[in-house]
Amino acid sequence: MINDQHPEFFKAFSELINQRQKINTPILITAHQNPDGDAVGSALGLHWYFKRLGISSVVMMPNSYPKFLDWMPGSKDIVIYENTPEKGKAAVEAAEYMFILDYNDLSRAGNELCDVIGRSKAVKFMIDHHVAPSNCARYIYSDAKQPSTAQMVMLLLMELNSHELLGKDGAACLFTGIITDTGSFRFPLVTAETFRITAALFDLGIDHSAIYAHVYDSYDERRFRLLGYMLAQMEVLGDAGVSVLYLTKEQQQKEQMKKGDTEGFVNYGLNLKGAKVAAFFREDEDFTRISFRSKGQIDMNVFARAHFNGGGHVNAAGGSSYDSLQDTLTRFKELIVPYVQIA
Repeated sequence: MINDQHPEFFKAFSELINQRQKINTPILITAHQNPDGDAVGSALGLHWYFKRLGISSVVMMPNSYPKFLDWMPGSKDIVIYENTPEKGKAAVEAAEYMFILDYNDLSRAGNELCDVIGRSKAVKFMIDHHVAPSNCARYIYSDAKQPSTAQMVMLLLMELNSHELLGKDGAACLFTGIITDTGSFRFPLVTAETFRITAALFDLGIDHSAIYAHVYDSYDERRFRLLGYMLAQMEVLGDAGVSVLYLTKEQQQKEQMKKGDTEGFVNYGLNLKGAKVAAFFREDEDFTRISFRSKGQIDMNVFARAHFNGGGHVNAAGGSSYDSLQDTLTRFKELIVPYVQIA
């Protein structure tokens, strides 16, 4: 129960909605840089809940989200700070209350927005499922055992017996957050609780088939050509059970890659029989972005923090490298083999 594990957060949130007539400015709901399905879904889900309570709220993302999420109810009204920084700064400065969703350190909001949020005097609420939260909010609801922030939002609303206020629109947003962050219920942190929560979302009228079609059946040929490049050059460290996947900057430029085109690519590495770890490296302009996945107790959060300026969860983490792509790949291979062997 959230009230037992996070009593200060639960009390403050309850008081906020019970005294909503005293809120004078829109609540600001933020998520992390390069927002994914869970970031957008949890933020919009909370937005719809507030809306049906009669509370005004603004959803703001540091930069744009993948195109396959632009069908989501309310997505057209999201403020993209990178595109309209003055509008974003005004929203931060006006906010009496701010929600930090799906990130637990202000640095995850990007360099510019991080400073703006840090200077804000708004009362901050954090809802997040990543390990090692920083003390960047007054009220913190953090649980690394939860598979998604969207699930945490739903748990909170269910404990308050007010989740029906989400309506079909809010429920669709939270369902999207859950399926994208759990790999459609396949990742280890999924429990029976996840399915009970999903059942409650079904009861609110979601069309799960339509949502799956929006999220997974809306890619164009560009994504499949990029996937072909990646799979054709996949390397397998057989004895260690490690799949190494990558895309060069030239390959991405050739196909005019857009945000979201490589979403989920790292998971292909775990589809290989005997694979224990998969890593996907995407060469950017000045650095290389890295996604890690693993099975069992191989802790990629610890690995990413120790070697690649990153972090995340035990079985799903991210990182970066400012070395060349080839140097980064070489370094990863040298580090991961002994790491897997002792895990």
